[in-house]
Amino acid sequence: MSRRDITYILQKLSLDHRTSLAEKACAFLQAAESNRTIKSHSSHAAICVDIAAKVLDIEVSREALVLISGAANLSAYNSTRQTLSRQLLGDSTKDSEDEAIFSRNVSFHDMRVLLKRPSLEYLRQLIIREGSMELEDLVLDCLERFFKKWEPSLPPAQRIHIKHSDAKWIAAAFWLCAMARSMTVRKDEETDAGKGKAPKKIGGRKGKELKDNILDTVEHKVTKAEMEKTIRLIEQETSDYLLALR
Repeated sequence: MSRRDITYILQKLSLDHRTSLAEKACAFLQAAESNRTIKSHSSHAAICVDIAAKVLDIEVSREALVLISGAANLSAYNSTRQTLSRQLLGDSTKDSEDEAIFSRNVSFHDMRVLLKRPSLEYLRQLIIREGSMELEDLVLDCLERFFKKWEPSLPPAQRIHIKHSDAKWIAAAFWLCAMARSMTVRKDEETDAGKGKAPKKIGGRKGKELKDNILDTVEHKVTKAEMEKTIRLIEQETSDYLLALR
């Protein structure tokens, strides 16, 4: 890990990497790596940004840092942060505010931070095109649930390179939520679901037309094959949520 990791994380948070926050985070990361009592981990870069922000009284999204840190889960992040804080600052106390932040779900605000402006603009255009304002929260909720479930299943080295701002996430999640909301579940499907059978998958002619509209809206920065692959991935991880939207 190096200054490049700190720069990458700050860019993910839409923060300038040429600031005192970056310098302080780099210094903390260097100190952590030179301490033989601390086992190196990919989450240290994000946690050092977190600690530096607290020292400098700079507001950063803790929830977003947890997501991109590479930590297995919130508890692991919390534990590692306490260890580094104790070693770097001599702070062994738990701040009640920190605990509250750790226990919260990732908010839509932080999801927007991760997605960044271009993807959010695509989402806005899709909502206008579809004529349903409720889809904004549904899509963000879907992606929040997806990333929280999917990212911890990846090796740490892969997690840190996830590009949340890639248009494929908005494209796929919008298609799934829009299709789920437009479906009417027949009674026989409800009965089958109650018996533990897999519900019918979302699709059909309308689904094909919506995919074409979405690809046009995101200016074909996502291929049809890539979008379909991402749809399958998100649908697999959020099937219960999507079924509840019908």
